[in-house]
Parts: sequence; C-alpha cells; structure tokens
Amino acid sequence: MIVQEVIRELRKRVERESNLQVGVNGNARLMVEELDVLRSSCLRSASLSESVGPMPPSPHTRRAQVGAFLIRIFQRALFWYTPAIVRFQNEVVHALGSGLTLFEMQQRQILAQQHELKVLRGELRRLQNETRQPFPVPGGNGNGHSSNGHTEDLLSGTQNELLDSFIFASYDSLRGKEEETAGKLEAHLDALRTFDIPEGLWLDIGCGRGEWMNAVSIAGYDCRGIDTNTSAIGYCREMGLHAIEADALKYLRNTPSESLAVVSLFQFVDHIGIAELLAIMREVARVLKPGGLVSIETPDPANLLTASHQFWRDPSHRQPVPMSLMELVYDYFDLTVVKRLHLNRPPESDRLPFDELEPVRRLNEHLYGPQDYGLIGRR
Repeated sequence: MIVQEVIRELRKRVERESNLQVGVNGNARLMVEELDVLRSSCLRSASLSESVGPMPPSPHTRRAQVGAFLIRIFQRALFWYTPAIVRFQNEVVHALGSGLTLFEMQQRQILAQQHELKVLRGELRRLQNETRQPFPVPGGNGNGHSSNGHTEDLLSGTQNELLDSFIFASYDSLRGKEEETAGKLEAHLDALRTFDIPEGLWLDIGCGRGEWMNAVSIAGYDCRGIDTNTSAIGYCREMGLHAIEADALKYLRNTPSESLAVVSLFQFVDHIGIAELLAIMREVARVLKPGGLVSIETPDPANLLTASHQFWRDPSHRQPVPMSLMELVYDYFDLTVVKRLHLNRPPESDRLPFDELEPVRRLNEHLYGPQDYGLIGRR
C-alpha cells in the first residue's frame, strides 16, 4: 500500500534526524510515537476497507436477479449506517488526527528553531559591532577611573549596540511573535482603508521587525521603515523590506513637505520624551499630504496592570502616553482625530466574576481593559 510506504519512510527520516539533534530528542521521540499511531491507523483502515467490497456472485435466475436488485437498493439506503463503514470512517478520522498532531509538533519545533536563529543573528551582529568598534580608552590613570576620581563608562562605545541586540532578541517576549504582532496590526490597516488615502509613500517610524511594512506591501502600498535599532534594520533587509537606519526627527526634517500619504508610529511614542514627541509630531503634520493620515499605537495607561507592570518590562520605555494627552497633541498640530481603537483586550477568563455589579465591572475595566490604544488622525 502506498500510504504504508510513505509512513515507513517518514518514520525512518524522523528516527535519523532524532539521532542527530541532541537538543530536541524529546520532541523527536514524541514524533516517532505519533508516526507509529498514524501507521497503525492506516494499516487498520486498509484491513477494514477490504471488508467493504462487492456482493458475492448470485445464480442467474429471475428470483436471484430481483433479490440482487432489492439488496442493492437497501445497500445504498443504509450505506453510511453499516458497522463496517462506520468503523472504516472512524479509523480514517483517527489517522488524520494523528497526522495533524504530528504536523503541529513539527510546526512548533520549527518556530522554536526560527526564534533561536533570530536570537543568534542578533548576537552575531552585536559581536560584529564589537569587533569593528573596540572599547574606548578612558582618560586618566588607566585603571578605569579618570583623573578627577569619577568612574569612567567603559561601555560608552558599545552600550547602544548591546541594548539594541537585547531589545531585538526580546521582541517575542515584549511584543509577541511576528505572526501575532502582524495579526494585531490588521485592525489599523482595516481602519485606514475606511478612509480616502492619498496616493504616495507610507512611512513606518520605529519599524522593528517590519510586520507593518510587510502587511502594507502585500496590500499594494509603497512603504518604507526607519529605526535606530541596528539589529532590527538588518533583519528587515534580510526579509527584503525597505528599511533605513535613521533617527526619526532627523529623517523627517529632511523629508519634503506634503510628500507622504500615511505615517505610522506603532509602539513608538512611549519610547521618547514629551519634547521629542512634540517635535516629531510637528514634522509629521508638515510632511503629510492634504488628507494624509497618521496612525499610532501605544500601551494604554488606563489599564492599571499595563501602566504599573507590563509597560516597564521594556527597558527602552520612557513614559506612558494617555489617549487624552495624545489627542491634545493631534489637535495642537491641526490633526483631526478620525478613529479611536481600543486594542488587545486580555481574555475574558481573566476578568473578575460578578461583572454585572457596577463596582466589579469598573474594576474589570481598569485591570483587564484594552492593553493598547490606537489613534488615527487626518491632516
């Protein structure tokens, strides 16, 4: 049977690979066990299928011909209720379920290896930067202290690269895996598409791993991204995305007026101070075309758990920005708020019981309300 041969070959390949991969022996053994289950199910399905065959030959008499005709009618009417057919169906379903479990295990293993590869790439870039930029020699007596007795920062030449590498390697933990982040950003793309968008370039400030650039490009728009994180820029370029290592304010000041259709700042405004935020938003209002759109996403401090704990897990965060403050910034630069998005609510199972009571409902909103908010403005 062809299916049996395929299963045998898959089993041999998994066994060979499990002997070569020291770190995934547990997963390999489980995969082999699942293949055994799948193989047994296919064998049982094959044996049962032989019991569902044609009727035995009948004598060539008028009575036998009439009887055979009636049997065929009943056979068709009761086909899906016969025990042999039901057993055969159950075995096929069981075999398919085992195959699905196997493929899911393989997918989880592949995702884990992809994450490990991403971390290693970030570490490699950090090491490359260290070899290109040696530690600076501090002034003074050569023992790590300056002549006035203050400690010299020996990492001043590499601390930014080390932080970039750490932040990039922590993206999965801080922001979620790439497919999760891309799924969350769909709400912004759907919201933007409800408005008339001028033709022209889209700019993603703080592009990170490029999930937004990728989604926008697939949707048919021309988008480029900027970021100061060297590891993130390198990763985006490896993905074939148009990413530029640049400071946001400097880049915007060199951008012609009324030249951009959409500017996005996702998980960005919480990484800068209020003075820099105002300077950047002034430039954003200048470079947007008439009717152009600006879209932001940032942690919502109205969620107390986010403001008091989750926000500070990212060491590059500066300060949370309430929606009411961001609306004042939009209004100050004549950007009209056209859409408010309440994003990324925790699962309902996290909420306190008796939500029908007003005090409990209000407490649930403060503790388990949206973790992020989005704000879309039009010039």
